[in-house]
Amino acid sequence: MKSGLAAGFFCALAVAAGEPVRAGEIRVAGSDLLGPAFADALRAFTGRSEQSLALALEGSRSALAQLRENKADVALVMVPPGQRLPEDGFRSFALAYQVACVLVPANSPLTQITLTDLAGIYGASASPARVRWGELGLTGDWSMRAIEPQAMATGAGLSLEILHELVPASGRLRETVVQHPSTAALL
Repeated sequence: MKSGLAAGFFCALAVAAGEPVRAGEIRVAGSDLLGPAFADALRAFTGRSEQSLALALEGSRSALAQLRENKADVALVMVPPGQRLPEDGFRSFALAYQVACVLVPANSPLTQITLTDLAGIYGASASPARVRWGELGLTGDWSMRAIEPQAMATGAGLSLEILHELVPASGRLRETVVQHPSTAALL
């Protein structure tokens, strides 16, 4: 999967350039949110090809600055909802979208949840706090059951970053949030 992502990146780069990626060094700057797994996948892919890679995942703003200063050939940036990419001489396209899923027990009658509810479940300072399923409108046996919030750990994905972006009131996580190092561990 990771090497597929790396291969997809180089195919997308070729499409953006309008020609195949040639042998030599490609200077890639990007968001620090892409993380070590993405960096490792790119390095592994280029290790098996004729490409040489100079990689700097120091943040989206830094990546755009490096691109403007001709210190990078491509910038991989994260753009929050509603924000536009600079159009001053750059060609841009969406390479991927990050999706955050909210999972509940299979037998739960919950069918929807608000951002305020998510903040109340995950945020240490959010008000009102949501610690029982009844506080989300569930009745019967579910009403007094505790919500056991879990999430991917920082660096294992972008779900916490997305949660902080979409639910700014969440701030610091509640101490009861169990963080997992991988999707497999979470599931």
